[in-house]
Amino acid sequence: MKKYILHVLYVSFFAIIIFGFQYLPLQDYPVLIYQGFVFNQAVFHGFDFGGFFHFHPYIPPNAISTVILGIMDIFADPFVTGKIYLFLLAIALYSGIIRYLRLHLTMNRMAFASIAFFLTINVHLLMCYLNFLTGLAIVFHAIVFIRRRNYESHYLALALVILLIYLCHFATLALFFLYFFFYFLTKKNYRGLIRFGVSAIPALGIFIHYLLTRTLPILPLKEEYARFIDIIHWKFLILFSPLIPFNDFKWVYDVPYALRIADYIFSVVVLLLIMYVVGKNIFNRTFSLEVWLAVSTFLLAVFLPLNFGGVIPAGERVVVFCMVHITIIFYRENLSQTFRKAAFALCFLLGIAAYSYDLWNTAHFDSMIGRNEIPQDAITRSYEKLEGTNGFLHLHFYDDIKQKKPYPFFNIGLFEYPGSDKE
Repeated sequence: MKKYILHVLYVSFFAIIIFGFQYLPLQDYPVLIYQGFVFNQAVFHGFDFGGFFHFHPYIPPNAISTVILGIMDIFADPFVTGKIYLFLLAIALYSGIIRYLRLHLTMNRMAFASIAFFLTINVHLLMCYLNFLTGLAIVFHAIVFIRRRNYESHYLALALVILLIYLCHFATLALFFLYFFFYFLTKKNYRGLIRFGVSAIPALGIFIHYLLTRTLPILPLKEEYARFIDIIHWKFLILFSPLIPFNDFKWVYDVPYALRIADYIFSVVVLLLIMYVVGKNIFNRTFSLEVWLAVSTFLLAVFLPLNFGGVIPAGERVVVFCMVHITIIFYRENLSQTFRKAAFALCFLLGIAAYSYDLWNTAHFDSMIGRNEIPQDAITRSYEKLEGTNGFLHLHFYDDIKQKKPYPFFNIGLFEYPGSDKE
């Protein structure tokens, strides 16, 4: 009964922060609901914005939110469907992490709910990386579904899941591949690896076509991150910034030192835990599936370049997946009951603290718009962004939807437009 009450509490927290305010300070949110609106107008109403937008001749690995939002826009206003999508996504990620923990630990604990909530309210959600988060939620649920039904060798099921994850985000597809690579390897099921590879052929074929026909350039590494000391600093932030979620839009708010200190302390604790677990397993020669996954994703976060495949910073995409497996290892270790309870209590407190701070910031941001006090540099259009300003919120897309105006957006998704291949 207590677990159900906790689930209701956390789901209510998601609803409050998403539906309780008109405007949300999420970086990509206005851009993505605009893309869904464009898809809806083009597919269901035959309106191409005066020939401004055209579909790409390929299927990119980040199209799922555009399609889902476009379909949802048939039934409701884009501003409503965007929030419904966010709410359902938060629940899907939250429940996916809980089910994943239950599968690998073969138990059900109240602490799993707090861990899942803590990992759901992460920096990716605040940046509104809808495609990546959708793929991550599907990865957790799909692994549970496949393993519980013994579909590891089912060609059609695997092919459909791989194709669905591809449509979300290539980083989540890489995590899915990584999981089953070590899964089959630790079981010494080499035929399973071959069958899995065969099942991936349809998605990989679409991806190869995408690489051969895409015209969009890969983003260059920003010069200000090129110094060695800057790279080291960003690597440390990449490893743990998704865990204590805050978005550094300084014109809206300043991140308190208390949150930063908590982030760094938590980071050091996690690093020590990783060193302890890895050292113990090397000494005992007992590398489990979860240890392989934790170590490999941790190393990816450390050694992936800051700019990889146009994603900056790329290593952040694997950190939540890494932390889930570190949690599994932590729970399996022969630690004292008091220490374990203290660790999960800390997780609960950090999750509530991060959520409370994000809730305050959302209320602050929403009230600033209501009073028309948002600085001009905050609503700068993407192609008019001034050096040294933060125009990432792109609030103009709200008006562009209302007025059905064609406007260039980030060079991602299903559409191309004049000049999109030169950016």
